[in-house]
Amino acid sequence: MIVLHSTDNTAGDLTQDGNKGLTKIQYDYLGHPIRIQFSNRSLVEYVYAADGRKLREKHTTAVEGLHMNLGQTFNLLPSQIHRFVAARSRN
Repeated sequence: MIVLHSTDNTAGDLTQDGNKGLTKIQYDYLGHPIRIQFSNRSLVEYVYAADGRKLREKHTTAVEGLHMNLGQTFNLLPSQIHRFVAARSRN
């Protein structure tokens, strides 16, 4: 048996989905997702043009102080790798 743990807003947009680790989804007035929070403390934020085109997608990881845009690379310090692995293993 599959138990669904999801919630929709009055417009029918998904606002959380426990099965996928989505703790909160916020939308703009056109129904585009603008902020998605995950149970592992990661975050994705979107910026759209007035015509609905996605202009920017920003991923914030569960590693404190590490913020990256899609396609950007970053070398982690050994202490950051340890914290990231520890945070992922708790989920």
